[in-house]
Amino acid sequence: MAQRSKSISVSLFVLCTLSIGIAVWSWSSPSSPASAGGLPCFLCHGIRAEGSDIAPRLAGTELTDEQIFAQVRTPRGVMPAYPDYAQSFVVGWIRQSPIGQPTMTLSAKQRSSALAMIAAAAAARATDAKKSASLPISPTPTAHPSVTSSSSPRVTPTGIAARAPAPPPTALPQTLGKHPVYVLDVRNGGLISELIGIDPDVRKSISALPLRYAPEVIFSPSGEKMYVWDTYYTRVTRGEWHDVLSVFDAKTLGLETDNVPVPDRLRYKLFPVGDLWTFVSPDGAQLFVGKYGKSDIHALRLTVLDATTFAQTAEYSFPACDDNRVHVLKNRRLLCLNGGNLNLIASLTGQATTLVKLAPRGTQTTFLSPERDRWYHLDREGHVTVVDIAASPPRILVENQQLEVPPQHAPGWAHQTVMTQDGARLYLGLVPTSGEGFGAGVVDVIRVYDTQTWKLVGEVKPRDPAQYIALSRDGTQLYMTNAEKKTFAIYDALRLSELGVMREVGISPSQILIPPN
Repeated sequence: MAQRSKSISVSLFVLCTLSIGIAVWSWSSPSSPASAGGLPCFLCHGIRAEGSDIAPRLAGTELTDEQIFAQVRTPRGVMPAYPDYAQSFVVGWIRQSPIGQPTMTLSAKQRSSALAMIAAAAAARATDAKKSASLPISPTPTAHPSVTSSSSPRVTPTGIAARAPAPPPTALPQTLGKHPVYVLDVRNGGLISELIGIDPDVRKSISALPLRYAPEVIFSPSGEKMYVWDTYYTRVTRGEWHDVLSVFDAKTLGLETDNVPVPDRLRYKLFPVGDLWTFVSPDGAQLFVGKYGKSDIHALRLTVLDATTFAQTAEYSFPACDDNRVHVLKNRRLLCLNGGNLNLIASLTGQATTLVKLAPRGTQTTFLSPERDRWYHLDREGHVTVVDIAASPPRILVENQQLEVPPQHAPGWAHQTVMTQDGARLYLGLVPTSGEGFGAGVVDVIRVYDTQTWKLVGEVKPRDPAQYIALSRDGTQLYMTNAEKKTFAIYDALRLSELGVMREVGISPSQILIPPN
């Protein structure tokens, strides 16, 4: 099984790499060719929009921006539609392209590759037309080229004069329903990732936002902003790494702030995503990001940024936490377990003060209640300890309470442990400690406990083992992803029954994000 999974991952990675290679074979200009939403326009229209023998010249077009937008939204022929957030790139590339350039001559290999992609676009268009069941998510970064069926594109759709002004170029309409969910698809560790918006009530993928390598995504506490840390190469597939922070409007996914340098951010991940190294203070004023050490990459650092100006306000050694998890409290203090000591850490100095001493036990995972007033500790055997951190002084409420854990199972990781907003129920993912699933890091049983009595109240055995689990904000739905099988499962969180399973969700769906409020 492990060998099969490895083969699938390698094959997909090779396919992704091959596709990226095709997209850059004609890069010979110092200016960047257009790649809108991952769609390489220049493959057929030329690096400078000069046209070729299979696509028209776009440089110097007399079309207005709105007419170009219309063609982009509802193209003729086999040209694929671009998502709204990509339109500005298309227009900018066309307007900046010099006129009078000789038409690009395609080699036999280039022409063959481009035509193959055109054929794929036509097939996909036909398939989508038959389905017509939902809005498609945006094509992958190695998808089909932009090609029109005539040598001189003239688009005159009806109603242009009466149409309202076009939305901001980065705006992406969101209709995710009353249970909005985002799933991060890291695409088997490829250079391009994707954030997929899902409406679980109708079980449809509604939108997709392209991100870059090893992204981390968090929402502001108010739910108004979405912070994205990711990385890109200076020369697409090679060159120097650039670690950056970008800020999006969480409602529209419109880009507000782009590419704030955050050099040396931690990119080390266990597949498919692993530990998260970024977080935000509950008041939304501070951003925290883990970084590699400067002289010794293992001497990790924690950097604090002002969430408005992105200026660095502090940096110190990453706190030594038993499970690498730093929790941020309402008073902008940090919480970290180190060798049985539950430490309170000043966010601007890194200075630690011990709040509570616990009996030494192995640590599997730690987490806070949604109100951030209680701290929980789970060991490998399923013992739970609870500390009231809002009390003065903090006090232990429950110590080493044994949970009912099925034989040959152990508690999973932090991303496999979720709690209802009122803190009344704990959904604990359990991983097998023997047999076929041992060592795979996937949950094949989820048990539900009453956090007042710590009695077992139910369990779920998912059809596909889960790598990530999450709860809807209202606590009525339970979600799971499986990267290998590309599934997103939806369960009734109260009745613990399956509502539906979405398949072919991206390439390797992993982390589940639930927007605040």
